[in-house]
Amino acid sequence: MAIGAIVLIARMRKGGEGTQKPDKKTTPTPPVKQSKSAKVAFLENLDRFKDLLPTLCDSSFNSSDWTDNIIDINNDELTMYWKKAHTSVDAWLRLLASWGLKPDNCTSFRAMDVHKKMYVTKKGTEITLGQSYNVIQKCWIQTDSDSRNKVILMGKVE
Repeated sequence: MAIGAIVLIARMRKGGEGTQKPDKKTTPTPPVKQSKSAKVAFLENLDRFKDLLPTLCDSSFNSSDWTDNIIDINNDELTMYWKKAHTSVDAWLRLLASWGLKPDNCTSFRAMDVHKKMYVTKKGTEITLGQSYNVIQKCWIQTDSDSRNKVILMGKVE
C-alpha cells in the first residue's frame, strides 16, 4: 500500500477533520473477499456497503463510515480510488455508476408489478399495485456486463 494512502487512512482512523467515528453496529460485518481489480473487489464485497449506499443520496454521507470497510478489503486500487474520491459524493456516485451500480432516480410512481421488486413501504410492508407513492429512500440497481438489472437494495416509499 502506498505511503500516502497509509497516512490518509491513519488520519481517518484517528478521527481527523470531518471523520467522527460512528457507533459500531450490532450486526456482524460480512467477511472480506479478496480480488484483483477495484471494481471486482468492491462488487464482491457489496454486502459490506448495502447499509451505506443510501447515505450517498440522502445527505447523510460520512466518509469515516466507509473508510473502515474500504481498508478491510485490502485492495490497493480500491484504496487509491477511495483516497481520491472520499470527500466527493458525486465522484463516488460516478465511480459506482461506471461499475454498473446506481440508485434508481424515480421520485414518485403509481405502483406496478416492476415496483414490487424495487420498493417497500417505510414500515417494511409490500406496496399496493395501483397506489401512488413518493420515494423516501432510493432503491439501488446493479447492471451486469450483459445489461441485466438486479435490485441489490430495495428502496422505501410512503
